[in-house]
Amino acid sequence: MENLLKSKVTFCPGPGAVLKDWYLFQEEFFGRGDKRYKSIKFKTLQWIKKKSGQDIIIPVAGAGSTAAIVAFNSFLSGNILIINTGYYSKRWSTYIKNNINFKSYKVVNYDDFINEKLKKKKYHWVVFVYVETAHCVKFDLERVKKISKKFKSKLILDATASIGLEKKHELADVIFFSSCKGLLGPTGLGFIAYKNKVKFKNISDFWNNIKTHANSKYTLGYNCIASLYGVSKKHSEYINKIKYAKSIMKNYIYQKNPIPLIGVPLKYKLKKKISNTILYEPRDNPGYDLIFFLGIVKFNKKEIEKILKNRIIKNLNYRIGPRK
Repeated sequence: MENLLKSKVTFCPGPGAVLKDWYLFQEEFFGRGDKRYKSIKFKTLQWIKKKSGQDIIIPVAGAGSTAAIVAFNSFLSGNILIINTGYYSKRWSTYIKNNINFKSYKVVNYDDFINEKLKKKKYHWVVFVYVETAHCVKFDLERVKKISKKFKSKLILDATASIGLEKKHELADVIFFSSCKGLLGPTGLGFIAYKNKVKFKNISDFWNNIKTHANSKYTLGYNCIASLYGVSKKHSEYINKIKYAKSIMKNYIYQKNPIPLIGVPLKYKLKKKISNTILYEPRDNPGYDLIFFLGIVKFNKKEIEKILKNRIIKNLNYRIGPRK
């Protein structure tokens, strides 16, 4: 118990815990002529592709945001509709607005979109964030897909906080995400996954041309791939621990919006400084405190229960009452 109290724990939406599985298959790798790396990369990408529900998977050096920019430049064209779900959708609308390659775009609030308050128009692409970590909210992907089909639009999905955690990613035509959230790997890689039928643009810019990444024309994160390969063996076990952690917190959840698996909004205010604990500082102000569970998957269930009770539940301020 003493060692458990001294253990550093993060309650952030990724990267999460440093897992022993990251190191199981580490060795010297090279991207060409290395049969061992080729085998590990193939198996890892097959696993991630299955999680994505797509036909093609491409790793991109960097982060989920890096993959997003490559995906936008490679696929988006014509009239673009961006659904405003919060902080990260605003990041993408700002990028698209300031990119001279995108001439026609519109931003619509999520509620207006799902209630079909939008004037009927041909939109070639809809940009949608499945889970917004800044507010810890999950949005209705099935509803968004259904309405997108009415507009005869393709759907590009920010799956950064949903991949490996939520379902239905196959409904999108293109998705992008990172190595360090629901896949439970280290930082270092982004991914783009898409359907065979979706055509990409062969643009002149080296970095934003998807072929650069598909053909591995630079040094990729070989060791990050190997870490994900290690995690793939026990991923479902780790996800069950996240579900268990969420069940422990069920009486302390602020139930204003649909809640994703990755974490929970808290009904009560949380103490800001807790020993050996890193709490999440959202990029936006949701008006309530949030905790995420990726950082506790390295512990067993009994330890997870003790950590949540001693570091979170004990440090909630019940005196001011629950949030309305």
